Amino acid sequence: MFGYDIFFSQLFRDELQLMKQSQYILKDHIIDMPYVACGQTTYASLFNFEGKNRPHNAKPIAILPKYCKTLLNPEGYKKLSDVVDIKVANGSIVNYLSALHQADYYVRLGTKSKFGNETIEAVASGCLLLSSTRGWKNRVFNVMNTAINSLDIDTQLDDLITLIINHEQNENLRIAAKNYRHKFLIEYVMQVQLCNCLKS
Repeated sequence: MFGYDIFFSQLFRDELQLMKQSQYILKDHIIDMPYVACGQTTYASLFNFEGKNRPHNAKPIAILPKYCKTLLNPEGYKKLSDVVDIKVANGSIVNYLSALHQADYYVRLGTKSKFGNETIEAVASGCLLLSSTRGWKNRVFNVMNTAINSLDIDTQLDDLITLIINHEQNENLRIAAKNYRHKFLIEYVMQVQLCNCLKS
């Protein structure tokens, strides 16, 4: 844009994505800089959040963004609520992050075009992110056993429910998926910000 020397893109990309998208990157003045980058202990330290402690036999809690909730018809919402306790996180940043911290899953359906910075907050809050891969500009969290690739919302919902059931029945799978996501958070989000700060 005229009059600007630097453009912060809000993107965080791995090497493969950078190679694929290199023809679109004006490297001299565009800097990848997600608007937030925190590890899994940051929010807990800032806001004194305690560890997650789901009561025995309680349904897992899933955060469903407002824009995703509107995609579900009443039957689909009921089908999902039979498996998880659905919460919509909103309000102040403390209320929003507190809701994420108390949740087990952050679920995102649909094909809406978004940067996907909300994924950072979800992973840093200790949620297992289960998401449609469609529409994201930041794709580093689209990994096996957590990604939903279908286009149709009803199929996405069925795939989501299957993923949740699989993770609930296999704690090792759930822990491995969360750890893998956190590894990406450290490697491709926090290091992006650190490197950019050092460059400047």
